[in-house]
Order: sequence, then C-alpha cells, then structure tokens
Amino acid sequence: LELLLPFVDASDDIEPTYEIRAVIAAVGRGLVGGRSFTQLMADTMRLLARPVLERAGPTGAHYVAPARSEHFMMMTSAMGGGVLTLGTAVLKFLVKWGEFSPFLDGLLSSVVYAGSFVIMQLLGFTLATKQPSMTAAALAGTIRNRSGPGRLDELVPLIARIARSQFAAAIGNVSAVIVAALLFDFLYATATGHSFLDEATSIKTVKSFDPNPFHSGTIFYGFLTGVILWTSSLFAGWFENWVVYRRLPEAIRHHRWGKRVGQARMDRWAQFIERQAAGFGGSVSLGVMLAFVPIMGKFFGLPLDVRHITLSTGSLTLSTSSAGIETLGTGPFIWACVGIAVIGLLNFGVSFTLALIVALRARDVPSSEQTSLPGAVFRRFLRRPWDFFYPPKDAKPVEHGHH
Repeated sequence: LELLLPFVDASDDIEPTYEIRAVIAAVGRGLVGGRSFTQLMADTMRLLARPVLERAGPTGAHYVAPARSEHFMMMTSAMGGGVLTLGTAVLKFLVKWGEFSPFLDGLLSSVVYAGSFVIMQLLGFTLATKQPSMTAAALAGTIRNRSGPGRLDELVPLIARIARSQFAAAIGNVSAVIVAALLFDFLYATATGHSFLDEATSIKTVKSFDPNPFHSGTIFYGFLTGVILWTSSLFAGWFENWVVYRRLPEAIRHHRWGKRVGQARMDRWAQFIERQAAGFGGSVSLGVMLAFVPIMGKFFGLPLDVRHITLSTGSLTLSTSSAGIETLGTGPFIWACVGIAVIGLLNFGVSFTLALIVALRARDVPSSEQTSLPGAVFRRFLRRPWDFFYPPKDAKPVEHGHH
C-alpha cells in the first residue's frame, strides 16, 4: 500500500519513475521470495525490527546532545555514571574473590551489573556504551520521515551528533572513574593499611588489557561486548513493546489500589513505568549478559569474556594505584592504556554499526543506498572533523520527545 500511494493522484504530470521501479522490484522480490527461505527470514526479521525501533525511538533521542549546553550536561551526567561504575568494578572483584559456584557467581555478578545500571538510570546518569545501540531508533526515525533517493542525507549530520555525544559521555565516564578509583584506593589504604588489590591480581588485570591478540583476547572481547550492548538495546525495545502491548500503564492507573493510595499516586506510577520501561529492559538484560557470557563460555569450553571501557578503566586504575607503575612495568601499563582505547572504539563501533544496519533494514533502504552511507560520513569527517568531537556554534538544542 505504501508503494502504491504515489500513483493515487491522477492529475499529477510527473512520471514517478523511482516509484515504478520500487513497485516492480517489490513484485519481483515477492514472486522469487515466495520460494526462498532466506527471503522469508529476512522479511520476518525486518518486520520484527520495525516495532522494536518504533518504541525505542523516544529513549534513543535522549542520548543525542547536539548543542553545547547539552554537550556539557551529557558530560556531567556521564561523570556520575563513571563514579557509580567504580562501585560496580569493586563489587565485581569482591564477587570474584568469593569463589562461588559458576551459577552463583553469574547470579551475583548479574545483580551487581544490572543493579548499578538501573540505579544509574534512575539517578539520570549516563553510561557511554549504552548510547550507540539506543540511538539507532532515532536514526530509523530520520530515515522514516523521508522516502526515495537522498533520504540518507540527513543521517550524516545526525551520525556526527551521535559521535560527539558518545565522545562527551566517554570522556565523562573515563575521567570520573579514574579520579574515583584513585580516591577510593587512597581511602581504603588509609583505613586498612594496604591497597584494595594485591600485587598478583594487579599484574594479572593489567596484562588482560594487552591489545596484542597473541597475548590476550582483548580485541575479540571488546567486539563481543559491542554485540552484547547492541543485543541489550533489542531487549529494551522488546520490553517496552511488551509493556505497551499488555497496557500495563493503563492497568496500573485503573487498579483498585487507587482507592487506598490515591489516584494521583497511581498515575505517577503508571507514568514512571511508561517512561522507564525501555531503560529497565536494557539495563537488566545488559547486566545479565555481561555476567553470564563468560560463564556460558566456561560451560562450553570457550574462552569468552567481556571488556567494557568504563569498567576496564576502573580496574586498570585500581591495579595501577595498588601495585604502582614500577611493579607493573611501564611497557605493560602503556599497552593496557592502548588496549582500553581499542576496547572503547570496539564497544561503540560494533554496537552502533549493528544498530544502524538494523535501522536501515527495518526501513527497507536498498543496499545500493546503504553502501553509499560510509563514504558520505567519511567525506564529512575529512571536511569537518571537529564536528564529530565538539558541537559547532550553530548547533541547535534538540527537542526531546516522541519523535
């Protein structure tokens, strides 16, 4: 129906060549696809992706900060996220030292991760790596508002905005977690007489961030964490869909408890669930996956692990503060810093690329148009590289709302 709409106006003199081609292509694909299992799977995945993106759109819009005032607000909220992430890293070490059974280890780690992400969300703090996957919905919205050739033109400035939002959040997260880790270790050493980590744990931790693929799996683990971050955004969209489809906010509003606790309070709870559903879905699923992927790897005999930029920075800072660079060696320390930069790039790059592919698929963008996008983004980067790191003067504040 969408493809046939351009032919409705009989008085229109313009020959709709692009639209005619689109109809012929759709009919041809339908005839061939009727006998193709892969085509059926691709169409089903596209249709599944669409409602997930539709619902996650408003959530994703909050992660795009184009104006300078919003840029610094993003950095400040990311600093709060960095301080909280240090608590996550410390608790993770405590769980590991408990030497629990694999299932209990996974369960406790899930509670630590998911709990910290949920608290972060409720306090309005930002975790940099959760952004790229959530912003895919905002990208899909931009594609939806236009059709035909050139509909990806608006994507290039939006990608630049998302990149600088990521950069601001990453700087906020990493700087805050470093300062918080140094302060925590100083206070811990003052109180107990020794550092939080022992020398052996510190050396092992620093070695685990080496980016050399022959020394550690850092590159693969960073990539895998990017995939997990993207998967959590699908869970976020799915859970929000589920809440809306089951009409939970309405059910809460009209529940009989309203007579006891007051209608105004029930309305507030309903609004809270509506607003936070995607965040809860994403935070809890991300926490569970980060905790259980290494344990599932052990179960199947696969060397799986996760490397998250903010958590890894916290662990590296605690190790350096505990053992000192002299003990660790300058070389391993520098390589670990390079490894963390690589982890950050992979966390962002992989989750954002996957999210963008899903957004383009869900919107039926032909592959010929999809392939032209990286070139357009690269040309923009060469022409105005600063746009990808800091907002230009003319950047307007974005209207956050249901796009």
